[in-house]
Amino acid sequence: MLRKQWRGCVAAAGLAALVGCGGGGETPLPDDWKPLEGHLVGAEGVTYSAGDSSTGGPAIGRTNVNGTFPFKVKPSSATQSCNDSGIPNTNDACLSPTTLGVCGVTFGSFLVPPANGFGIAPMYTPLDFSSNPIVVNNIASILLMSNANNGDPNTSGLKVSEKLQGATCPAVDLTSTNIETAAAAMQTTAQGDGMPHPWPDAQQIASYVTEKYICAHSGLYDGWQANTATAAYPAGALAGRLTALIDVTGHVSGTIDFSRKSAGPYTGIVPFAGSLTIAPGGGTFAYTTPPTSSIPGLILNISLTPNSALGTWQSSDGGAAGTTAFLDWLHGNVTNPGLHRSDTVAIPRYRFIIEGLSYVPPAGSPGGGLPLTFALQVDIDVYGQAKAMLMQWPVPEDPAQWALFFLSGNLSGGVLTLSYNWDREVTSTAVTDKQMKFTLDTNASTLMGDFVGYDGTPIGTLTIPGCRD
Repeated sequence: MLRKQWRGCVAAAGLAALVGCGGGGETPLPDDWKPLEGHLVGAEGVTYSAGDSSTGGPAIGRTNVNGTFPFKVKPSSATQSCNDSGIPNTNDACLSPTTLGVCGVTFGSFLVPPANGFGIAPMYTPLDFSSNPIVVNNIASILLMSNANNGDPNTSGLKVSEKLQGATCPAVDLTSTNIETAAAAMQTTAQGDGMPHPWPDAQQIASYVTEKYICAHSGLYDGWQANTATAAYPAGALAGRLTALIDVTGHVSGTIDFSRKSAGPYTGIVPFAGSLTIAPGGGTFAYTTPPTSSIPGLILNISLTPNSALGTWQSSDGGAAGTTAFLDWLHGNVTNPGLHRSDTVAIPRYRFIIEGLSYVPPAGSPGGGLPLTFALQVDIDVYGQAKAMLMQWPVPEDPAQWALFFLSGNLSGGVLTLSYNWDREVTSTAVTDKQMKFTLDTNASTLMGDFVGYDGTPIGTLTIPGCRD
């Protein structure tokens, strides 16, 4: 799903709209407002307030089963000065922040994040509301206490009690070290639906915060770097590709590709692997290549954003003879800045990822006839529609030879049926018509079944680990 690149702009957030907003409807939107969706992962029934008085009043509503909320675009007649959003036909408009909360208690506001080159909607979790761990844990605690669904919210989802959706609660200090007392009125209100709504313990909070963040940011990230030298970043005309795969446990693997450099001592494909570091405000990954690497001492840093990631790397020597390997995705003349997360369905409900699969693709396809290793990513949306990618991993030196196959299917009655797409640009006609069937275990968030290659060659009986967004 591709969309125009977006840029956010700074605007004042109106918080009062969250107070006393009963009912479940949404204010109709003026025709000249162009919404962009965001998602509060796994949180249904959270109140949002999008837009402000300068555009005729905010739009009030509740996040749906996908945690969806809108961003609103201010028309050019708005008196507030703002930056060009980059959205077609908006006449130099900008995007307003959206405020989120429960029962009149405001959690915080979000602006549309910087452009990611693709139209991936930003995905938010409690970690994105604040850099203060107490605030993050308190927001997660309120959401978990508010939950009206049965079971583990990491596997069965979270829905705010309807008693809280239509009520106004006293203000809550989210920096409190005793949220159970500070938000006691919220719990009493929630219990009006006849459920106990207990407060979660520390382990349940930590599990929810961590698992939701990793699930929201898992998947394939891919960025192409074509950096032209500038005074501040004299990298020379180096070009390369940075790819990363984050699985549902937070493991990171990938490569930095310098094979298409035009000058300088930096060359080759550099692999990396490790684990995400997760903290309030976002996740990061850092790696330094070992002495045996083709580029020893290369320092890589990846920072996750709500809809993409930013990667930087720098050689240990800092550059020689006016050449440096510091290729910053935010500076210089960079095409497609940043790493772009590839989503195979618009809003995944479940995501499954497995690496280390062995397969020899058929002749006529990229990498055909060669024994290769693959990773498989499967996404299932709330309607049961599924799409998947079987991708050679790590990515080869020549992207044109990247073996990549697409699949689609449906989930029905706990059984996922997948088959290869016929529209893949592969000259081979050896595509199998076999429908693969996998059993979905919603409690363990796994898929189990027999998987075959594009030509029907058995790859193995797989148990694919996953998560629920």
